[in-house]
Amino acid sequence: MSALMLADMVLSFTRGDTGPDVGVFLKILEQVGRLGGWRDSELVCIARCKMVGAAYDFAWWDDNVAAATTFSEFKYLAPKRFDTEPLIFKTERFLNARQKTDEEVRSFASRLRILGTATLASSDSQDPVKASLRCEILRSHCFFVIQRRG
Repeated sequence: MSALMLADMVLSFTRGDTGPDVGVFLKILEQVGRLGGWRDSELVCIARCKMVGAAYDFAWWDDNVAAATTFSEFKYLAPKRFDTEPLIFKTERFLNARQKTDEEVRSFASRLRILGTATLASSDSQDPVKASLRCEILRSHCFFVIQRRG
């Protein structure tokens, strides 16, 4: 599969209400990049090309992003700029998630996983102990929700 065909699998990031949030955008890009065997520099280039609208200036004119030569650097900078929702709100949304009356279990599980991933992917702390603790709290809550439904 060509790089152009694979790049079409990555949704553009607009920073608006339409399309993926920055965390989902970066995860999809990384997965597609693995599938295509893209180098780090190619991931950065495609990430920049896929940023449109309000995100365009960040991708092409921000000095820190221009200096980013690895995808890891880009993955560190993008959420700092676009993921402005406080962790407490993400955690609250995850903890309060309930299955809707007409929602299939599979859909609810997928929605719960997305909420959990958005919460876990928070870049507010690079401390591995805090990250591990947060992961355990979210995992135990997920099991609690599943047990309560059963």
